[in-house]
Amino acid sequence: MKTNVTIAGQPVVDIYECQDARCWYVTRKVREQGHWFLYGYVRCFEPALLAEFQHVPEEALLGMDSHMWRVPPEVWHRCPLVAVEESSGLKVVCCQGEEGEGQPSPSCSE
Repeated sequence: MKTNVTIAGQPVVDIYECQDARCWYVTRKVREQGHWFLYGYVRCFEPALLAEFQHVPEEALLGMDSHMWRVPPEVWHRCPLVAVEESSGLKVVCCQGEEGEGQPSPSCSE
């Protein structure tokens, strides 16, 4: 079984956490000119909300707080506000108009 972790409906690719309990949920990483730029959401407290961030250099994020760390993927399910879904890793695609089990798809040509 594969565990899919999402935040605001987006797949999570990395999570960072601060000592003050702010969580940075990375939904996309882009490498440009030798640097990683991060996109995603941050859980804020004043006011309490989930704010979107874009194009933040990874080294800037890590340099903002000396008490920030990357959360290991095996414990992402414990982070606040994430949705966790178990899947087999297989994607089943059904053709429109399929009737029942064992019946050929209308798109099949014999």
